[in-house]
Amino acid sequence: MIDPLYALLIGSTIIALIAFVFWPRIGISDKLKRWTQDTERIQIEDALKHLYDCEYRSISCTINSIAGNLSINSDRATKLVSRLETLGLLSTQGEVLQLTTQGRSYALRVIRVHRLWERYLADETSTT
Repeated sequence: MIDPLYALLIGSTIIALIAFVFWPRIGISDKLKRWTQDTERIQIEDALKHLYDCEYRSISCTINSIAGNLSINSDRATKLVSRLETLGLLSTQGEVLQLTTQGRSYALRVIRVHRLWERYLADETSTT
């Protein structure tokens, strides 16, 4: 027969581990979910910046150029392009990718926000 103290200790440990994994906002599963969402958002924003840069320079943009620019494989780039199309930010014409009006607007907003952050960090961390 199991000693009640050991059973209580084992039960408490199991409950603590479950809480550690599944606790809202601080548990491992929630952090993993947020990390995945942040990674996807960052890749979308980086792809939009690349597409905007290609349009600005009058260069045709392809899935391979996105894959190279973001340092991801072509399968992941294809999924990313599909997601951008689903969101209405991108249109494809053959292999050439073009931003929609909404995509161009979002890309400009991302570029502006990044410039503001860069300026803020440069001002706040400068040692003058």
